[in-house]
Amino acid sequence: MFDRVLVANRGEIAARVIRTCHDLGIGTVAVHASDDRAQPHVRLADRAVDLGSAGPQGTYLSGPRLVEAAVEEGCDAVHPGYGFLSEDASFARRVEEAGLTWVGPPPIALESLGDKARALKLAEDLGVPTTPGSDGSVASAEEAREVIAEIGTPSVLKAVHGGGGMGMRQVDSLDEVETAFEEARQQAEGAFGSPELLVERWWDDPRHLEVQIAFDREGNGVHVFERECSVQRRRQKLLEEAPAPCVDEDLREEITGYALDLCEAAEVHALATVEFLSTDEGPVFNEVNPRLQVEHTVTEEITGYDLVAWQLRLAAGEPLVATQDEITLEGHSIQARVNVEDPLAGFKPAPGPVTHTHVPQGEGLRVDHALVPGGEVAPHYDSLVAKVITHGGDRGQAIYRLRGGLADLRVGSRPTTAGFLRFVLDTDEVRRGEMDTGIVDEALVDDYRAIVHAAMARLVDGVTSGDHGEVRLDGHEADWQRKDGQVFVAGEAVEPNGQRLDRARVQLDGYVFEGEAAPTIALETGAAAQDEVDVESPIPGTVAQIPVAPGEDVPEGTTLVVVEAMKMKNEIGAPRDGTVESVEVAVDEDVDQGQALVRLDTE
Repeated sequence: MFDRVLVANRGEIAARVIRTCHDLGIGTVAVHASDDRAQPHVRLADRAVDLGSAGPQGTYLSGPRLVEAAVEEGCDAVHPGYGFLSEDASFARRVEEAGLTWVGPPPIALESLGDKARALKLAEDLGVPTTPGSDGSVASAEEAREVIAEIGTPSVLKAVHGGGGMGMRQVDSLDEVETAFEEARQQAEGAFGSPELLVERWWDDPRHLEVQIAFDREGNGVHVFERECSVQRRRQKLLEEAPAPCVDEDLREEITGYALDLCEAAEVHALATVEFLSTDEGPVFNEVNPRLQVEHTVTEEITGYDLVAWQLRLAAGEPLVATQDEITLEGHSIQARVNVEDPLAGFKPAPGPVTHTHVPQGEGLRVDHALVPGGEVAPHYDSLVAKVITHGGDRGQAIYRLRGGLADLRVGSRPTTAGFLRFVLDTDEVRRGEMDTGIVDEALVDDYRAIVHAAMARLVDGVTSGDHGEVRLDGHEADWQRKDGQVFVAGEAVEPNGQRLDRARVQLDGYVFEGEAAPTIALETGAAAQDEVDVESPIPGTVAQIPVAPGEDVPEGTTLVVVEAMKMKNEIGAPRDGTVESVEVAVDEDVDQGQALVRLDTE
């Protein structure tokens, strides 16, 4: 086993890996950007290395700097966590060339499985069902059009080296191919450093299944059952569970067999996850993630195994700790990913200070997080701040415990997806275990918005007699007005509903919302509209793109600036028709919330 491991990550996963290292008697070295020094993983580790303040590219994504830190601190292994460089074959190779052990699949396996075209070819050669599409990458929009004309619409353009839903564009007609191709290429190159795309048939609302696999260096492999990750929004997973409620023994045998064949052929010799889409025509291969998954927790809960410990033991050359017959499942587990995003504002990222936190505890409840009261959620990183995981004797008990855990979680002053996820858990589809990837649509978001606005109206109605002001509930903010006895929230007439428990809490349909409502003391006076408008950034972040120039006429809604925050690109549009008078920022510039981006002449 290793003497000292450098954990090349941050946040909850870094803390998670460090705890397991300590359980195994392994020393740990944390790395951190200068503004991350208060993160829990830094305090948990035996040693810590400050990587500076050069942003993600110069810190957590700087392979040379990370390897240098590992060597200087006397480490004999590097654990990448997930995200960042966890699937980067060149980083893995650099680690090994420095005489260190890479905790993960060999670089050659990362290369073959990280290339979606090669992974698909491998699956086809092994007889694993795949989705109809292009034979490798497509070099032009015209080539993509030819493939789509053959396989039909809807189809999808996917980044060859992509993942996590990035670099994908759905195509519903041949007229959309050229635009979708260019957009997907740009996003793929920006996110993954390669513009290569492939074409696949688009499956309407399939179920998303995945199999956890482990192989040792002797070629012995096991599956650790399957997970279902069908509850998604824009191809980003929201809820994950194990075992999958839609999988019977026949389907389990089929997909686990395919997964074992793929990972054996790719010589993974580590942990990996093989993803499938469950369609009306049966399961089809989607991709392989040759790393630890965010949702590995639910597999741990139903089996009792520590998968991070498995990773470390396999990387050290030890054999698998269990045979297939020894791996059994008990009960049911569900995980909710809690992001600092506002579901009522299009899931806009909401980085900023965290005034207070409350992390729930209870039987069958686990919360993996890196929340720090008085700290800050930085705009440079993923918006995931906590994973609430439950285990129950059956699926119903796991859902019940998860609802309670989400209700008790507090990320002070920041809007999160916790309340929305409680709402999703209450849908008939999730209750019955009959969900698919299309369950989270705009209608569902609108239903949740109606509940929150009704609770806001009840709070306003009960605590103030003013005419207008602002109301905040569970981090969601809205303007309110009262006209002729009617309360308006966000410009819409709302019937107050629910029971006001006190001046800060409202109970409605089994939900308890916490917040405040206050009247506005004074209003600014002046013209309702001005000829010159400063278009401001609604969030802190980094300017990723400026598609307009001074002097350009822009209709209302035209994208003026793209601001990237928490790995999401946010298009800031023109509030009305006008002419760009000046651009106040530059690409790659960091901007604050409320900072002027573009001055627009609307005369």
